[in-house]
Amino acid sequence: MAPMYANGYMNIFEQENILTPFQANIAFYRRFIDDIIMIWNGTPDSTTQMLETINQPDTPVRLTMTMDPYTVDFLDIRLYKENNHSLYSLQQANRKKYPLSHNQPSSKTSH
Repeated sequence: MAPMYANGYMNIFEQENILTPFQANIAFYRRFIDDIIMIWNGTPDSTTQMLETINQPDTPVRLTMTMDPYTVDFLDIRLYKENNHSLYSLQQANRKKYPLSHNQPSSKTSH
């Protein structure tokens, strides 16, 4: 249930604080619950100003930013530029793997 509430809250937040006021400089924008990827058509200074403006309202939402002209990670995807081409690769998260097992003691009764 929590992801549904987070998604609803972020939908209102992004409309009021990101998409409407900064629409002219947003070349690409996608969100998955509370993870956002954005391509910004502006200077590095205007990008920093945008982030500071978004983080000003008295809300529990605080955005962080990674600026890189060549590579960005979003969820389990790495987007990158190479030889004037936009490419992507899937990243494998560093997770421990737990095999499914049902190693429960069996209850054998002898008659």
